Amino acid sequence: MTTSNSIRKALQGLHIDDLSVDVMADHVVLRGHAACYETKHAASERAAVVMPGLHVSNEIRVSHDSFGNDEATVRRVGTAITRLGAGAADRIRVRVSDGCVHLSGTALSTHERQAAEAAARQASGLSRIDNNLGVEAEARTDNEVEQALCGYVARATHLPSDAIRVHYTAGIATLSGTVRSHVQAQAIEDLVRWHDRVLDVVNNLSTMPAPAVIPGPAR
Repeated sequence: MTTSNSIRKALQGLHIDDLSVDVMADHVVLRGHAACYETKHAASERAAVVMPGLHVSNEIRVSHDSFGNDEATVRRVGTAITRLGAGAADRIRVRVSDGCVHLSGTALSTHERQAAEAAARQASGLSRIDNNLGVEAEARTDNEVEQALCGYVARATHLPSDAIRVHYTAGIATLSGTVRSHVQAQAIEDLVRWHDRVLDVVNNLSTMPAPAVIPGPAR
């Protein structure tokens, strides 16, 4: 008996309409329509028992009428968010309206942001997830890298700390300010490129105008 057929047999009696079982290399995807959330949850548990080595992605939809009201759905999603880790429920807010789960607040990382959306989809049984979570760790890290680059450039060039400005976001460092020459501008760009978090540099440094040559007295 194939893996998908084994899972189908384990799910018999749950009354899942249009049941689809897709087995990938390391996970199984369940799709269909269930009358209640308890049936959806039971499907995950039974599939995990049949194939303990596979990750179960439960995309079974639950009739919105079976949830009773939006407050009950908020509680279920809130419980799922709590399981993401300590403090997740304090940082992530959940609201449900018109068959859509709205997530707002702050995630610690892109991974947690995605995990919160997946948890909300599975706990609610709703396909519409409005994910407005910001990512705290990435913003904090970008700011730390930017400050480090600014200090590094100031020390290396012996210029005032505000003479050369470095803006860093998502791997891109943008340089602005005024330097003595094109050679110095290129040297600063090369310094910044050496940082392991810098993927590319936008060099907007300008150079000081050449001093005017005042002719001497005629002989």
